[in-house]
Amino acid sequence: MDSKNEEKTGLYLSTEIGKEKKIVAVYDFNINTLNYGIEQIFEKSGGWGYFLCSTADLFDPLKGFIVDGFLTINFNGILIKESNKFITLNCKNGVAPKRYFKMNDKSFKIVVDIEKIQVHKQVLKDASPVWAGMLESRMKESIENKMEIKDFEFKIVEAAIKICYRLNGPRKFTFEEMLLLYRFADKYQIQFIMDMVENYLVTQISPANIIHLIKFSSPDSLNVKNLYQNCIKFFKNCNYWLRFFG
Repeated sequence: MDSKNEEKTGLYLSTEIGKEKKIVAVYDFNINTLNYGIEQIFEKSGGWGYFLCSTADLFDPLKGFIVDGFLTINFNGILIKESNKFITLNCKNGVAPKRYFKMNDKSFKIVVDIEKIQVHKQVLKDASPVWAGMLESRMKESIENKMEIKDFEFKIVEAAIKICYRLNGPRKFTFEEMLLLYRFADKYQIQFIMDMVENYLVTQISPANIIHLIKFSSPDSLNVKNLYQNCIKFFKNCNYWLRFFG
């Protein structure tokens, strides 16, 4: 019961986050005929929960919350901590022929905040139909030989360009940054980067990220078909083993 309002009853999950950066709680519980399914992200110690019923209903025998003097709560769930694992990109494929590596006529500039990346126009055209259309038109970017990117951080843009040149990406690349790299490639239709990231994510599906990846890849989001299908398959297998051992 809420000590500030004794007329209401709620159920709360409290966590002590300790040294963890973030904890994701995915759980469900039921009391009598009340059923709840919850996903909650904790970035600091604390509690979070739901209003269940009035205190009068809780103690009303006709409501059936308390049976033979006991209140039974069926609770199932998992706590997922954010992993500090880093990823090294293995960029075997790209669009820039080897002759471009030594050519210094990088006439096009990509600007991200105060950082700049010089790149060959043809590499951008070969990598992305979006960039090709922009550079072959009379748009501002084509005339000025410059494109400004405001919705992605420099690290993500730089990684994508390095992959186009078949160069290793940043050595410290988090799981969240891999998702951002996919979003960047999706925006500019850089198919071979999308394929590379998707294939990697399929190998990394686990109970710790399954909910996140399903939301990321679903038809209502980015519609990453192979990743989504593998996530659903993994999720169904998890549910099977939970039922089998439960």
